[in-house]
Amino acid sequence: MKNLLIKLLFLVLLNQVAFSDTTLSSGNAVSGSVSEGSWKYYKISASSGTVNSIIDNLSADLDLYVKVGSRPTGDSYSCKSTHGGTNSDSCSVTVSSNSNVYIGVYGYKSGSYHVKATTSGSSSGGSSSSDVRINNVPFISQRDASGCASNYLCGFVATAMVSSFINNDIEASIRTAQDMSESTVGTRCPTASTPNRNADSFARGARELGLNAKYEFLTFEQIKALVRDGTPAIVSITYSEFGSYKLASYNLGHSVVIVGYSASRGVWFIHDSLGVNANQGAYREIPSNILRSAMQKAQRNAGLDETTFDTVIISE
Repeated sequence: MKNLLIKLLFLVLLNQVAFSDTTLSSGNAVSGSVSEGSWKYYKISASSGTVNSIIDNLSADLDLYVKVGSRPTGDSYSCKSTHGGTNSDSCSVTVSSNSNVYIGVYGYKSGSYHVKATTSGSSSGGSSSSDVRINNVPFISQRDASGCASNYLCGFVATAMVSSFINNDIEASIRTAQDMSESTVGTRCPTASTPNRNADSFARGARELGLNAKYEFLTFEQIKALVRDGTPAIVSITYSEFGSYKLASYNLGHSVVIVGYSASRGVWFIHDSLGVNANQGAYREIPSNILRSAMQKAQRNAGLDETTFDTVIISE
C-alpha cells in the first residue's frame, strides 16, 4: 500500500512538471521545441496594456496561439498566427486588469523555435499607456536572401513586411521582396549601382501586388499621425547614424518600417530588416533623436529638404 501511494505521488509530481507552463519575462526570448501534434505552453503576467507574442527561428511549420486567462487550444484562443510555414509570426492581446496571458506553440510538424512576449502599458517596466504601437506587423530578415548581397534589398523587404500586414494573402518572405525587386528594377539581387532602387520602385512593387501605394514627403508629426491611424511607414535612413543601435557593420542608406512610438519615453518602434530574426529586428526601440538624425542625413545625402522625409505609404 505504501509503495502504491509513493508511485501515485510520483506520477502526480511528474504530471505537474511535464505540463507546467514556462514563465516568460517581458522582452526576453527563449528557445524551445515541440513534437508533431503536441503543445508547449508559456505564460506572462500583465496588469494592463498590450502583450505582443513573437515566434521565429522556426525549423518547421509551427503555430502560435495566445489566450488571456487560460491556455489556448486550436478552438479557443484570443489570437493566433496568420502566416504558415517557417515564417516568423506574432499576435497581440490587450488586458485591462491583472491577468496571466498564456502562449501556446502547436507542432503542426516537429520542430524548434524561439518565442518572446513583450508587455507594453503599466506592466512593462518602463513603457507607458501612451505608447502607440501597430501590432502583428510580420518581420522579414534581409539576411535570408541567398545568392546575393542582401544589403540592397532593404527597401523591398520593408515593403514586403508592410504589404503582408495589409493583406495576409501576401506571403511575408524574402521571396516576395525579391519578386518585387525583379519586377521593378530588373534583378532579384540589386547592388549599389542598380538604377531606380528608390521609394518610387518600392511603392510600385506594392502596387503590382494589388495594393494602393505611394510615397510622400512627411514631417515627423505627419508620420506620427499615420502610425496613430494604424498604418506602418517605410522611411529612408543613413545607417551609420544609428551608432550603437546598428545590427550590422553596414553604414550606408537603409530602409526601416516605423511601427509605433512612445511620446513619454522619446522612442520610436521600428522593424529593422538587418536583424537576423524577429527577436532581434522587430519592434526595436530607437531614441527619437537618433532616428531623426538618421532620416535627416538620408535627406541631406540626397540633396533634399531635411524637414520632411521620404515615406512610402501602403494601404488596401
